Amino acid sequence: MVGYLLMEHFILLNLQNIDIGAAAYIKKMRKSGGITDTTMVPEKEPGDYLIRHGWVLLHNPHNYEFKVTADPTKSYTKSQIDFLYDYFMKHGMENKANELFLI
Repeated sequence: MVGYLLMEHFILLNLQNIDIGAAAYIKKMRKSGGITDTTMVPEKEPGDYLIRHGWVLLHNPHNYEFKVTADPTKSYTKSQIDFLYDYFMKHGMENKANELFLI
C-alpha cells in the first residue's frame, strides 16, 4: 500500500504513479479552493509538498520494510495516529503500532 494521510483523509496511490497521483490531487484541490498555497509548483515535488503541509506518506519502497514519512517539524494529529495504529494492528505490525506512542 502506498498513500498519503491527512487527518482521517487517506489517498491510496499506485507506487509507480505516486508523484503523478499526488500532483493530480494537489491540482484538483487547488481548483476547488481546498489548497490556496502557491509557494511551490507541485509538479516538481508533489510528495514533498504534501508532507510539508502535514500529510504523512505510507509506503513500502522495497517490499520488505514498511515506512512512514512525515515532516519532522510537525506532530502527528490524533486522527493520523488512530489511523496508523489501526492499520498496523490490522496488518500484523504491532511493533510499528507501539512505536506511535514513542512519538
